[in-house]
Amino acid sequence: MHYIGTNITNKVFCLLIAGLLSVFVVKTGVIGIGLMLVLPFALALVIFMMSHPNKSLAMGLVFAFVSIGATRYITNLPLGLSVDLALAALIVSAMFHTNIKTDFSKLNNSLFLVTLIWMGYNVAEIFNPEARSVSAWIYAVRGTALYMFLTVPLTLLYANKPSDLNRLFIIVFSFA
Repeated sequence: MHYIGTNITNKVFCLLIAGLLSVFVVKTGVIGIGLMLVLPFALALVIFMMSHPNKSLAMGLVFAFVSIGATRYITNLPLGLSVDLALAALIVSAMFHTNIKTDFSKLNNSLFLVTLIWMGYNVAEIFNPEARSVSAWIYAVRGTALYMFLTVPLTLLYANKPSDLNRLFIIVFSFA
């Protein structure tokens, strides 16, 4: 008797999920179908990047090339912002990862100090009275300071051997 009630509950739950997915596809169209196809792979990629921060720098670089290249064909998705989120997730993964011991003493050098100073200077530009808007500042700082602020520490932490740098060079020259 208990089995029959569980079986009906499972069928109702599956019908509810199917109905919600159908409404989602009707409202979003082809983009919704694409999102449903890409979402499991994106979730697996995020889990991999969070569990392997030492390999994630290379994955982030590949992701940057692929997403920026995809903006030529998918014009209405802000894939450039997804690169920012991926780099920020890598920083969070490096800070809070417990399986791999990250040696943060590698950040005690002049390159990281210059990066912090440059980011501080760019943040101070928000208070410039000649600034047009904060949203314009955000888009301008992405290319001039944010990518440097996010990639320099990751490179210092996880690309400190010649084999790591060779892997990054191979990725860059493969996509360029």
